[in-house]
Amino acid sequence: EAVELPKQFPEFVAAASHCKFRECMHHKEPGCEVKRQVEAGTIATSRYENYLQFLMEIENRRPVYKKKS
Repeated sequence: EAVELPKQFPEFVAAASHCKFRECMHHKEPGCEVKRQVEAGTIATSRYENYLQFLMEIENRRPVYKKKS
């Protein structure tokens, strides 16, 4: 689930406590401390880009339906 993804990036966890919104996904929300730290160089841009890639995969995932037997 998308809301669990930020917890998989340890450097996001500490920064996230300073985000404006409690359920911040660190993507499009204003006042995001994670994005601010990426811009400041505190969090590696490559880690943030990997995070965004995973987030897009989760958000674009389609449900898989099993055929009835």
